[in-house]
Amino acid sequence: MYMMSRYEQVASGSEAHHGRVRYGLTAAFALLVVIWASSFLEGWKRRAKVLALDWGALDDALAAVAKEHVKFSEDAMRRGFYTADGLWVDLSADTQSAPPGRGRSKVWRPTAEDAELLGASHTSRWSSASRRMRRVSVSVAVVLLMGLACVLTITAIMVLRLWFVRRGYSTVYVAIINAAAIEVFNSVWRHIALALTSWENHRLEKRFRDALVFKMFAFQFINCYFSFFYLAFFRRHDGTLFGLARSANLATDRCGGLDCMYQLRQQLLISLLFNFVVGTANETLRPVRKAAITKLKACLKRASRRVDVEPEADEVRLDAIAAKRRRKERLTPAEERLYEQNELIVDIVAQYDLPELKAVEFGLSPTFYEFNELALQFGYIVLFSAALPAAAGLALLNNLLELRLDSVKVLKLTRRVPATSDSKGIGAWRSILLFLTYVGLGTNLGILIYTSDWFERFYPSFTPLDKLLLVVVLEHALIGLKLLIDACVPDMPAGVRIALAREEWLADQRVARNDQRSTTEGSLGETQ
Repeated sequence: MYMMSRYEQVASGSEAHHGRVRYGLTAAFALLVVIWASSFLEGWKRRAKVLALDWGALDDALAAVAKEHVKFSEDAMRRGFYTADGLWVDLSADTQSAPPGRGRSKVWRPTAEDAELLGASHTSRWSSASRRMRRVSVSVAVVLLMGLACVLTITAIMVLRLWFVRRGYSTVYVAIINAAAIEVFNSVWRHIALALTSWENHRLEKRFRDALVFKMFAFQFINCYFSFFYLAFFRRHDGTLFGLARSANLATDRCGGLDCMYQLRQQLLISLLFNFVVGTANETLRPVRKAAITKLKACLKRASRRVDVEPEADEVRLDAIAAKRRRKERLTPAEERLYEQNELIVDIVAQYDLPELKAVEFGLSPTFYEFNELALQFGYIVLFSAALPAAAGLALLNNLLELRLDSVKVLKLTRRVPATSDSKGIGAWRSILLFLTYVGLGTNLGILIYTSDWFERFYPSFTPLDKLLLVVVLEHALIGLKLLIDACVPDMPAGVRIALAREEWLADQRVARNDQRSTTEGSLGETQ
């Protein structure tokens, strides 16, 4: 008996030691992910500068070019212009108008010279700012309503999970249903957000992109992460699903530390795998499906109409050559000679037979939806890495696979992307990633200290007030560390700054040499 009790004490002590080690490693990994997220954003900016220098586009990327959006529709043509920050400067000769910044009691009366200049000014495309603000308000209301519908749907799925638990069914099926509902809501909202942003009638491309990014992610943040926030922070303390479980005569949803972590880990793993499989398959098969539909429509159209004028033989042969090259079939010697004579035309014909990228088809930048997927994946990793450390490895494997699939999609399955306007960075996506980084500080600390029972098991003397103070102190320390990283790491690498300084010096020397040469030639001409 003594030996058995001694063995149990040693076993329990060993288990406690391993538990402390496992908890410490999980906490260290979660904090490391948060610190990595801060360094990742800084590294992204620096890498963008290096690539812009290599591609010879750094000067264009640093210059902010205000370009009008292709879908902008003016309300009227008026005399005036827009400033860089979007303010309309009225140049009409109306003496009853007051310029911006002056009170309504003062009337601006232009002089005769000013009136002449105003009368000779050109007209510009003008849109009503008040009408755009009313439309933006409607869009915000639509976002809130869709977010409410999403919350109600996910809450209903949670009630379904309680029903499954009551009957002894596995909750894995409910997790799959939840992941499918998230994917469906995201797909529907992409079309709604694009339609709302186009309806708001933003004048500049940057304003259009930023409005679309914030509108899409505001809903997606609720849709993708609401269930995880409930499982992580509300389920342990409110087991009634906000009173719905009690009204439906179902069992309470309250959980202990291990059960809460298990449900959170299971939902996160299934959601990631579902997004990886379904999202990758959809993005890869979409161009193939669209190309097949286009070919079918063309065949049906040719079969249903009468051809009165036969196309020229060369046109038919060029189309056939383009089709053969797309299928990688061998060309005949005559077709080889014709292809060498019309190589550019054949390649252009082959490109226009391919479908466009989804983002380009909707008038967006080619990588818009890829950035959207990466931002959502970044949120899963940064917000809940303490619950599933393996999520970072799964995301890495998915990105390596999607990198190859995207290259095949862009180079082989879709039409080549035209050259787009340069930008100063990743735009509003940086604000989204920065927001997720700050939120991830709080969520990971909350999961480690409140959601899991490891802290209570190994440090039982801590009161709830002590835990709160610990969370606040650690959160502020991590925020300070992030701000320190932002301050210490320059946005532009030293190598890029040195290359720019060298190019500037060489340009000055060339100008000085040309000026000296012109002066010398002028002096010689006067002497002669």
